[in-house]
Amino acid sequence: MTRTENFTLDSNFMKKIYWLLLFVFAFNLQSCEGPEGPPGIDGLDGKDGVDGVDGGVFLSTVLQAQVSFTAENEYQVGANLEINEGDNLLVYIAVAADEEENIIWMPLPQTFLLEEGVVIFNYLFSKKGFSIFLDSSVPPADLDAGITENQIIRVVIVPGEILQEEARVDFSDYNAVMKWLGKEEKDIEKLPLK
Repeated sequence: MTRTENFTLDSNFMKKIYWLLLFVFAFNLQSCEGPEGPPGIDGLDGKDGVDGVDGGVFLSTVLQAQVSFTAENEYQVGANLEINEGDNLLVYIAVAADEEENIIWMPLPQTFLLEEGVVIFNYLFSKKGFSIFLDSSVPPADLDAGITENQIIRVVIVPGEILQEEARVDFSDYNAVMKWLGKEEKDIEKLPLK
């Protein structure tokens, strides 16, 4: 045998061993199991918040009335209601309806610029009740009946506990307030006017 033939035989032999070792290694690799690795690093714990007051129930009230501002009632209407310390009172007036017949509510105070002059609907409240009044730059008796008569108002009593929660609600948007309070049309009560 010549030296070249030995090398060729050895080369074929090496290829067979290579493939045999590769097969054994691949077979052993699939069946290998080792110990479970170490657990990962835990994230940082967040800061604990302040515990809330247990058992708090927030009750809000929505009242509605159709009112007229006349000389007999001195262009104001009101009601004796017990309003708790810290509670707030929001008053809305119906000004129109949209294409789908949904009432458009505007918060008081509200100023209207009319041909006759300026008309302002406003309100005030205390722990014992509230009053909604009409003020104008012309004598109220000279105003059109569409301004002074049969106005629909809604009064929303918002508990002080809710207001302290830093609520992100637009109080000028009646529908947003109702949604925030979880109220629907069926929840609206008749306003007991004095």
